[in-house]
Amino acid sequence: MKSDIKIFEQLKILENKLVKPELRNSAGELFELISDDFLEFGSSGVVYNKKNVIKFLLADTPSKKNLSNFKMSKLSNDCFLLTYKYLKKRNDIKNYSLRSSIWKLSNKKWQIVFHQGTLVQDKK
Repeated sequence: MKSDIKIFEQLKILENKLVKPELRNSAGELFELISDDFLEFGSSGVVYNKKNVIKFLLADTPSKKNLSNFKMSKLSNDCFLLTYKYLKKRNDIKNYSLRSSIWKLSNKKWQIVFHQGTLVQDKK
């Protein structure tokens, strides 16, 4: 159980890292963090694989992003589901989505293998 708490903290760090401009400007780091068999169902309805998600992330314009309400479910000893709320703010426009990612430990490195975003109304 204690190791699962450590894994939860590591995966939250990696999710937050994925929204940082420093990582989004580094094709090499993105290539290492994203699994070769990656699949994403974007909140826009676009389906991405590793190649086209890296291309999208490298071209993405900066915006303020906030991740909150993280939860984790263990799928297997080396595979975890992370869910959270995502806020993206650009030019006073706020978009909220619910996000889910599956992370797998491969060759002693965590890689994201699946991601989905679903747009939602903010319910404050």
